[in-house]
Amino acid sequence: MTSAPCIIPARGGSVVIPRKNITDLAGKPLIAWTLEAATAAVSVDDIFVSTEDDEIAEISKQYGAFIIERPQELAGNDTTSELVLLHALEQLEQANGVTPEFFIFIQCTSPLLAAVDIDACVEMLVRDGADSVIAVSEGSYYLWREHSDGTAQPVNHDPSIRLPRQLAGPQFRETGAVYAIRTEAFRAERTRYCGRTALMKMPESRAFEIDTPEDLRILLAIIRANLSN
Repeated sequence: MTSAPCIIPARGGSVVIPRKNITDLAGKPLIAWTLEAATAAVSVDDIFVSTEDDEIAEISKQYGAFIIERPQELAGNDTTSELVLLHALEQLEQANGVTPEFFIFIQCTSPLLAAVDIDACVEMLVRDGADSVIAVSEGSYYLWREHSDGTAQPVNHDPSIRLPRQLAGPQFRETGAVYAIRTEAFRAERTRYCGRTALMKMPESRAFEIDTPEDLRILLAIIRANLSN
């Protein structure tokens, strides 16, 4: 299988969960789960963690990653992942003199991500000629938006002809876990959803994303239950 560099953004600051990227999850830092999955993936050659934080850098190196030193101006709450990825690609080019045809983007807040999910993203990118592949989970969701006056508006359905879920057809939720992206298209459009986007369907059981302390507690219970089986 064709391999590519893997970039994992991991800043030190976080609001909802302080030090989230290295908070303990079942005996190891959160980022370690993702690093182990990336290491096991045959489609990944080198792993690069973009961080401004010395502790995250040291932990990442212990798990085999190379460090891209992120400037403080790219470590704020409002910094997009796209800006971090563009900076990381520039640093890799300056260091190696080579522009990768494509790269793998992983977020370390999806600790149940498996190597097979990463490899499936890359396989789709290469096989299907897509410019970007995003990991999704399949389901049926009736979404609503609440306005400032408290009224609700349907987002993805017509409530006057609401169908049973089994008749509504599949919908896909972006998991945020892993992306495979062609570098040229990404730089042209400056978005992870560049060019022709394809969906890699990963099992819902691995599509868990950590955003809140409650997410951590739920995921820890799932991990402990799996270990006891």
